[in-house]
Amino acid sequence: MDGINEVFIKISLYLQKRGYRNVMKMLSPLIHKVDEQWIITFNPLKETTEIKPEGMMGCDVPFMHYCIFYNGWLWGLVSLNGASVGAGSVGNLDNFYKVINE
Repeated sequence: MDGINEVFIKISLYLQKRGYRNVMKMLSPLIHKVDEQWIITFNPLKETTEIKPEGMMGCDVPFMHYCIFYNGWLWGLVSLNGASVGAGSVGNLDNFYKVINE
């Protein structure tokens, strides 16, 4: 998997373990609640699409990108090639990894 962003891979494996298959064939964005604080979304549509989980701010998510929310706020955007994520004292990459590895 050389060249594919590590964050993208970890999220994909997490969702696969939870039974998500053929997400590229979905007709609407995937929205997965990890816990009370974290939500993972994915855009399988071939155009940028606004994804707004219930009670959260919305985000224009490009094709084949994950958008991650933490405590109702946009925390990160993740693609095959890179990631831009928050670095707060609690809402950070290490804590996100802990949650998706439980």
